Amino acid sequence: MPMSRDTKIENVQRLQTAHNKTKKMHELEPETRELHPGTDIARNWTVITASYSGLEQTLKYLIADQSELSIAELIALANTRNTNAIKECTKKYPFRTHNLGWLFSKLDRSTQEVVREFYDRYRSLHSYLSIGNVDQFLNTVSGPKGAGYERWRYTLIEDKPLPKNSPEALLAIWGVCIQIAYGRVWGNQRVQMPDKELALEFCEQMDSLHLSVSVERQNAGEPFQDLSREIRDWLWRGGHPLNAFAEVLWHYARHGCHGAQNVSEWLSETLTRWVEDVMESSAVSRRTSLRAFINRAQGYTTNGRSIRWNRKKNRFETVRWSLQTRYQENLPPQAIMIGDLTWRGTPLNTLWVAAEESGYRVFENRGFKGPSDKEIWFRILELRTEGVGRLKPVLSVWQKRENYKNLYYIIEECARDEMSPSVRRWIDLARRLGEVRANGVNVEWQ
Repeated sequence: MPMSRDTKIENVQRLQTAHNKTKKMHELEPETRELHPGTDIARNWTVITASYSGLEQTLKYLIADQSELSIAELIALANTRNTNAIKECTKKYPFRTHNLGWLFSKLDRSTQEVVREFYDRYRSLHSYLSIGNVDQFLNTVSGPKGAGYERWRYTLIEDKPLPKNSPEALLAIWGVCIQIAYGRVWGNQRVQMPDKELALEFCEQMDSLHLSVSVERQNAGEPFQDLSREIRDWLWRGGHPLNAFAEVLWHYARHGCHGAQNVSEWLSETLTRWVEDVMESSAVSRRTSLRAFINRAQGYTTNGRSIRWNRKKNRFETVRWSLQTRYQENLPPQAIMIGDLTWRGTPLNTLWVAAEESGYRVFENRGFKGPSDKEIWFRILELRTEGVGRLKPVLSVWQKRENYKNLYYIIEECARDEMSPSVRRWIDLARRLGEVRANGVNVEWQ
């Protein structure tokens, strides 16, 4: 007998509330790694056991709903030769199981495809997930014959091998299954994919900040400006809003400003506030998709690459650096140490300004790949200008992999008289500040 509408609403409300509480608890936990593996297991135990049990119950609810059965009837369903839904299962009561992979395989095909698409998009953002698709993930998490839940449930006192797991991914899969269940009850079949959720969060934050900037500037006597079209054009300049935000995060990590070109003062101030607010968000230090996006957008990853959203594939993908890796053990004798903004800063933001004034192209590479047992120097940035049929190097910047003292060196790749006045001035000032820095004096750029 099918569940009544009131029963469905009650079940979905319980599942949704449990998921929200578990997600909140998980995202409040800072991203750390314990030295003792048992402590790390204990820290993840609450979220994994709750997510495992919650996903199991959500899958059973979806199967009962599509089969027009009550939950009690589904659990009591016995295995017979004529029961197509549970063939190839040797258990007498197959739905009395903790095997997530098997339960997922009993969902209708359209539901499976939605969850698979969600996982594939989620995994393209959370690149540390090594399991290729959601079917494999759920089978791996379930362990042999669905023993994964029991293993995790009693792992605090029982020392048995644990199957692989990811609390973030398990929680996310549970969430999308609840979205599907909610949509069936209320007639809304749209599912919020991870990329849509991030883009919506960023755009809503931009709208709020733009309103604040508009009010403040009008109170200061400036005439009203409608930025809706300019913001829309800026968002889609890189093919997708997430790419526009990734560019801002990339530039801010290196130069302390948003780096957006040809935008109004109002939009510039809005972008500055947005990136500062995002970087100061507590979610950045916790286990969230926001943290994953920001770290990858800034290039703070093992492969040192940034991230972009590919609209054709509907996937996040890494972006190759514009400058090929080049490293060497010793710097050439003509290398010159340059000064910093402060002890914690970098002069590269002012070099970007000089390059843009000169019409030079800037190529950057912060992927420090090379022998790990040697102290080696990396070419992290290069200015180039249009030559005869090719780009001619003008200036290169070098840095050690372990750059604890924030020391940068430059090499002039062409004659001074071939450089623009802006870059020549920058070099002169950088050299003087480098000399001051070498003498132990802290200075700032003027």
